[in-house]
Amino acid sequence: MKGQQPNHDLIERYLLGLMSPQERADLEAEITRNPDLAEQLTARQREHEAMEYLVQERLRTQLQQWAKQHPLREPTPRYRHLVFVAVASVLLLVVALYSIFGLPGRRETAQSSNSLPAKPPVTVPKTDISSSKEVIAAEPPESLLLPTTTPKRLFADLAARYTEQPQFKRTVVRNEEERLAFMDSIYLDLEEKRFARAIQRLARVAPEDERYISARHLIGEVHLAKGEYEKAIPFLRQAINTPDYLRKSEAEWQLALAYLHIDDPSAARALLSRIRQDDTHPYRQKAIQLLAEMAKMPN
Repeated sequence: MKGQQPNHDLIERYLLGLMSPQERADLEAEITRNPDLAEQLTARQREHEAMEYLVQERLRTQLQQWAKQHPLREPTPRYRHLVFVAVASVLLLVVALYSIFGLPGRRETAQSSNSLPAKPPVTVPKTDISSSKEVIAAEPPESLLLPTTTPKRLFADLAARYTEQPQFKRTVVRNEEERLAFMDSIYLDLEEKRFARAIQRLARVAPEDERYISARHLIGEVHLAKGEYEKAIPFLRQAINTPDYLRKSEAEWQLALAYLHIDDPSAARALLSRIRQDDTHPYRQKAIQLLAEMAKMPN
């Protein structure tokens, strides 16, 4: 147990974010080489999550007990009557003051209008309309004649009608020898909408790891869920450019919609056309329908 104390302190500092960037990098490198240290890290992470859950449950239980001990009381009929009488009295007082004194602004305006001398009538000189070179009524500005919705907004609105929130389901197959349940804990973060933490953990998956492309695709989906379409595009491109990726078709459809959201209809049209040409593509019918709607829109 004494030999594990230094590891315990390192892991605790790592989870609490008390390490410098160099220390974090050194520890993460050691974790990849040391299965025992990796197992200790996972166990401590689960202890943290369990403690957080227990604290939340305890707080929820205390609030429920407090609510039972101090229930909200309905106002009595006598209390309602007193409130009604008070409001009515205030309204009557305001009406009485208004009828006696009037509004200060109106009184000052009336007094000032009575004290000012009458202005002489203004005479407008007659002009020869046929010989005048001045423009009597100018044409309305061209910007007022444009539609209120710009083409850029039209493409984004169109994409929004086809966009669905990503469903973070556990579809990643893990190695039988893996003991860390790494992806399972990340999906738990995603279900609880702890997006920043999930992105940080997914970004640490190494390129040689078999879960690398799945992790990159998940990062792109997190950005989609947050409406950060420009940030999502590089990760979705990685997914569709990987041969034999199980969710490649879904990534292609998501990337096409992301292009529309950022006002790049040309890139979206090229990708949708490629989907339309694939008779086995699961999003082929949606791509055909979306291309038809885009054809009716102004360029």
